Amino acid sequence: DVRALTTAQVSALTTSQVAGLSTDNLNALSSAQVTKLSSAQVQALTTTQLNALTTSDVRELSATQVAQLTTAQVSALSTTNLNALSTAQEAGLTTAQVSALTTDQVSALTTAQVTTLTTSQVKALTTDQLNALATATVQTLGTAQVSALTTSQVSGISTDNLSALNSAQVSSLTSALVQALTSSQLNALTSSDIREFTAAQISQLTTAQVSTLSTSTVSALSTSQVSSLTSALVQALTSDQINSLSTADVRALTTAQVSALTTSQVSTLSTDNLTALSSAQVSKLTTSQVQALTTDQISSLGTTQVSGLSTSQVKALSTSQLGALTTTDVQSLSTVQVAALTTSQLAGLTTSNLSALSSRQVAVLSSSQVQSLTTDQISSLTTDDVREFTTSQVAALNTSQISGFTTDQLSNLTTAQASVFTSAQVHAFSTDQVNAWLVGLSG
Repeated sequence: DVRALTTAQVSALTTSQVAGLSTDNLNALSSAQVTKLSSAQVQALTTTQLNALTTSDVRELSATQVAQLTTAQVSALSTTNLNALSTAQEAGLTTAQVSALTTDQVSALTTAQVTTLTTSQVKALTTDQLNALATATVQTLGTAQVSALTTSQVSGISTDNLSALNSAQVSSLTSALVQALTSSQLNALTSSDIREFTAAQISQLTTAQVSTLSTSTVSALSTSQVSSLTSALVQALTSDQINSLSTADVRALTTAQVSALTTSQVSTLSTDNLTALSSAQVSKLTTSQVQALTTDQISSLGTTQVSGLSTSQVKALSTSQLGALTTTDVQSLSTVQVAALTTSQLAGLTTSNLSALSSRQVAVLSSSQVQSLTTDQISSLTTDDVREFTTSQVAALNTSQISGFTTDQLSNLTTAQASVFTSAQVHAFSTDQVNAWLVGLSG
């Protein structure tokens, strides 16, 4: 009877004798006898012998003996016997043994066994082994196990298993692991999956990752995630990606992010997203960005946005951009903004926009600004528009501009305006203009 053997006799068996033991005799060994098997004896066991062991026999192996199994023996273990390993025995598996497990063996592991894998053992798993884990098993991985994954493991994880990670697991991914995710993986995530990434993790994405995100993935970002994008990441966004952002996302952009937009990005902003910008955000647009705005974009701006433009931004507007402003927008300009207009900008104002200026706005025009007005602009003004000029502005008009006045405009001048014309200006009048001017003088 094999049980009659002393532990010393069991230890004395040769590897050939151990390999020749029948499965019945091997199973008959007591736990005391089994624990006396040496490393060489354990490694001498055939796969048939190992798989003939009962689950209780398997549990009799010490953690040290389990660690002495060859990779060939481990990979041949039945899933029943593999599942029979205790947490202590499993912890004894070497990284080489873990790597030797087949995908069928890995998929058969219990959640208890998976959750007790050490970080070293987790790192030893191949991508095929990781992807053999059921999604429910993946969700049982601890945050320490998830953060222990290598970049190659993460980049090779299936989209199903990546999507199965819960928010605690996702938030445990290091910056290196986040940067290891492929565009295919990121774009396969659902909206709720994307939102599980912390704002800090989103800011750690590479420009290459961001530039290849689908518009649906970008639109799934939360406002806090959008506002966490670095300037470099903002600049990596395509026009389609930027326009996939909701108006709430656009409003969440920091002023630094707005200033970081390229002129190409700015010029392709949808009118919905452009008008969603707050006056504070608009005020941070660089002059280059302002100049990149199309006339359609300019005409879509709200009065709050227009009135929030800095004097530098106002000066950066081209005549065609100024011409695209609605009369309501023009009337919303502050006196400081009007005073900042260049002479070339004033000369390029449409007659409707020039006429839209209020008396308060007209009053701040400097002599040089007044002198930049063309005869066509002056002749297009209504009599009420002309009466808004101050006496000093009237006196500043050059003789060419004087010739552009209509008789109706001259006859409707205020007495104060009519009385300030210089001799040089009067000399420039035609006969009809003189007669009209005299009407103005008479009040």
